[in-house]
Amino acid sequence: MKNILHFILGCLIIFSLYSCKQDTFDYADTGVLSFSDFSLNTSASVNEDYIIRIHGLSSEKINYESTYREIKSVNDSKITLNAGEYILEARSSESVPDASFETSLYGCSVPISIEYGKTTQLGELTCTLLQCAISIDYNEEFLKSVTGNGVASVEILSGQSLNYPLTLSDDGTISFEKRTGYFSMGDAKSSSIIVTYRGYIDGHRLKMTTTMDEVKVGKHYTITLIKKNSVNDDPQFLFGIEDLISDDILDNSQTE
Repeated sequence: MKNILHFILGCLIIFSLYSCKQDTFDYADTGVLSFSDFSLNTSASVNEDYIIRIHGLSSEKINYESTYREIKSVNDSKITLNAGEYILEARSSESVPDASFETSLYGCSVPISIEYGKTTQLGELTCTLLQCAISIDYNEEFLKSVTGNGVASVEILSGQSLNYPLTLSDDGTISFEKRTGYFSMGDAKSSSIIVTYRGYIDGHRLKMTTTMDEVKVGKHYTITLIKKNSVNDDPQFLFGIEDLISDDILDNSQTE
């Protein structure tokens, strides 16, 4: 009987030692990520509710999620993660429309490495625009030719579009949409856009359109509708994008 009791006690001791060894192994396989020096740098005002997520390098499983506000509200904020490679993502919003005015989305995605038994310091991260931003403008000669209401439309080839209306009031005052439109391009880094203007010019209702290629994510473009007079005084209409003028004369022969 004593031998049986000694055997049982021996097994329990061995099991206990094995369990302790396993716990120690798991604990030693983690590292610390410190947010004490963490900050966000962006060309737009930093929204304290930026969403911060961490997931594995080859996994979409979320290992950590918080907001910039919550992280900065704790002195010497830190978390424990299993040793390995991760991706930290920061976004100014959970989601935004595919195309809308004044609804920008900023963010960044950076790799981080966690080593067991060590502390990794997270420093300043730079967030950039994750969309394409487009504004519409007109040169003086174009506005002088406006004789009725019109609308400029911008369409990304993936399907998103916005209208930028122009209004001619009874007293001759012209007003037009000056807000910036923000367009999502999905996973693409660049795309083509179609710009169209429909409206009354010199007493005729015209449609003018052009396509612009290599419009890039993270850029803010100002597209200017331009009227120029040629040598023989025939009007020519062009679209200018920043300092570049489209090589193609707009098809302004279409009346509507």
